[in-house]
Amino acid sequence: MNSPKPLAPLIVPLGQDEDIVRLERLSQCCKRVRIWRRQVTNPLLQYRQQQHINGKGGPGGVASSMNTSKKSERRMHATLLMAMIVDMYEQQIFSELEGAAIVDTSFEGASSGCTSSGTSFQESFPEFVVRFLSQRASNRRLVVDQLHSTVATVLHCSLNHVRVRVFGSLCGLDDKFNPPEKIKVFLHILENLYRSKVAASIGASGANTARIEEIAASVPLADVVFHNVGITQSVAQQVISDLFRDNFYWNFRFWSAPCTELRVDSSWSAGVCEELQERALALATASRNTLLNSHRKIDGDAFIELLLDAWTSRAKQLFALLESATDLEESAGSDLLCSRQAMQDSRRQHRPTTDQERQFFDQLIDEYWNAPIPWTSAKVQSRVTALVPRRPLSQVQQLYSIYIAELPPSRRLWEWSNWRWETEWEWGALVLTPDKRE
Repeated sequence: MNSPKPLAPLIVPLGQDEDIVRLERLSQCCKRVRIWRRQVTNPLLQYRQQQHINGKGGPGGVASSMNTSKKSERRMHATLLMAMIVDMYEQQIFSELEGAAIVDTSFEGASSGCTSSGTSFQESFPEFVVRFLSQRASNRRLVVDQLHSTVATVLHCSLNHVRVRVFGSLCGLDDKFNPPEKIKVFLHILENLYRSKVAASIGASGANTARIEEIAASVPLADVVFHNVGITQSVAQQVISDLFRDNFYWNFRFWSAPCTELRVDSSWSAGVCEELQERALALATASRNTLLNSHRKIDGDAFIELLLDAWTSRAKQLFALLESATDLEESAGSDLLCSRQAMQDSRRQHRPTTDQERQFFDQLIDEYWNAPIPWTSAKVQSRVTALVPRRPLSQVQQLYSIYIAELPPSRRLWEWSNWRWETEWEWGALVLTPDKRE
């Protein structure tokens, strides 16, 4: 990660007494919004917490056994759960397609001058799961029971079933990093896997875009991806290559703006694509068909989990890099503001700090006494410019006024009332001597 972009220095003209602290605060008044912190709205967490509480049991043995029996009754069969998971994925894909169509329509209406009254509400995947299960029940109590049953089964079967484990991760029921874009990446993996398997089934001779679209319209995604779960090695390599080539969510382009501004490299490291392909090929060792190496299959659920875990790990790294870069940026801004404050305090110090300034003020007193000083004259300004440290002319005038006001009475010779007079002095006459300059 490169260091954050240094803030441009603020140049204050010496001829003006500006509030440089206020100017710096104005330049920093708009703080960076950490968009990568956007949370996933997850109504399923309350059911997970209730499962953990019920699993611990109550204070007595009877209560513990009752809770255990209730927990076991809430579980459904793993096969039924996995079938329901596939139905949810298909419905989610349809929802994404409808949402994309609505967005395209709204853009077309905006470009033609029309206004859309619809609201752009983005539903999280856990919210979609709750809505999906709610539509399968007739009343609220059955909905709650269905949610409890689903969450309990997911938590119980995650260790033994990869498909259930991936689903639980997408629902935020585990401790893995779960940004809102994770479900987008998952759906894009399914799409690429579906298209690659369809293209492989057609063969190299007949695989073209029109033919793939024709078959895709008649063959459901679940039949290709989940019911026929085996993946050939060539398909796995093709899916990974396509993801690294131009996929928007896989390559973290949704964070391109903050990464560019904070100089964080969001690209994948060199060799990650090849390493991920090797790890995917290693999954084929557990296949039943070991007659020919080229015909060995990869478990589709394990392949999807491998890709999703790799993306989640990289997303977590980028999240930490963006947090660190933003902290450095805010710290640099705070340090710059403190330096501006110290600079302004030093410039507004209302006492002459050098002997050169005191000597200059004494010379002005000897020359002008209480008469107005022509500060705008070239002679006086040249003497002011020669002072060290250099100050604005308005500040030098203020310092001189303060210096005059703080002089002791013995040096304020122009104040006649402070002179000491001899009371027995006999006055004669005052003789004015002619001015030598005349």
